[in-house]
Amino acid sequence: MKEESVFWLGGKPGTQQAADAPPPAAALEPAIRSACQARGLAPGDFVAALGGQGSWLLHFSAGEQRQRIVWNGRDRRLVLQQALRAGGWEDLRNCAVTATDAAGFIAGMAQLLDGDQAG
Repeated sequence: MKEESVFWLGGKPGTQQAADAPPPAAALEPAIRSACQARGLAPGDFVAALGGQGSWLLHFSAGEQRQRIVWNGRDRRLVLQQALRAGGWEDLRNCAVTATDAAGFIAGMAQLLDGDQAG
């Protein structure tokens, strides 16, 4: 049987280095939870995606409303979403994040929760 070369979609595993990889979501979780609690919100589940984008989301309650903040690592945007009665989520606001550290995410969360929309 003839040997054929292998094409690795996205590059050969283990050879790529992330240029500006966000810190692991687990390291950000305490700061993000504290920021929600400081605003009087009740943080719930924190979910981090497995993958190179560093995406995560945090569910929380704002009064009677179920909401969540989603970090879309691919698009580098924070999104505030609200649960729909029929199921699913509605985007309320979003903003770009320039610094992918705790301070950058907390500043973006403040922008979303204060009602400012940059995007």
